[in-house]
Amino acid sequence: MVREEMNRILRSSFNDILNHNPTGKELIRQKEIYNIVRKEKEDYEKKKADFYNNPLHWDNNKRRRYGLHVLRKKVNKCRAKRYPSFRPTARFFCLLEDIIDEVMTDKLNSNELFGKFVDVKDLSVGDAKVYYTSDCEEQCKEALDEYLRESKYKPIKFI
Repeated sequence: MVREEMNRILRSSFNDILNHNPTGKELIRQKEIYNIVRKEKEDYEKKKADFYNNPLHWDNNKRRRYGLHVLRKKVNKCRAKRYPSFRPTARFFCLLEDIIDEVMTDKLNSNELFGKFVDVKDLSVGDAKVYYTSDCEEQCKEALDEYLRESKYKPIKFI
């Protein structure tokens, strides 16, 4: 019985994630990410093709086929024979950081359960940078129980 209830809850949560319709803002961000990654990948492929078209980076067998002299000793040891793998640039990571900040603030501020456990302070508005802790185990339990009672999912009792 408990396993069936857990499976039902997991299935419904998974279906909610799969059937999520992105908002206009999310679609714009998706296109931004896609365009940046596509441009970086195209630049990488172009540089890689230029690298392999340069006879200095060819292996000695290919150099012989095309009538070029064989590279030996220091010249052969010090030359790059393979182009480095693709790595995203800092611009991509900056965009991801901005998106994560936006999503975290939007999702966490709109989450009822998170709001019951966290006191959000905005220093730019003039909130004090003071936080205090107390023994609030009972308050946390009450807030969690209240959230579970109000939500569509019922708490699961583990045996």
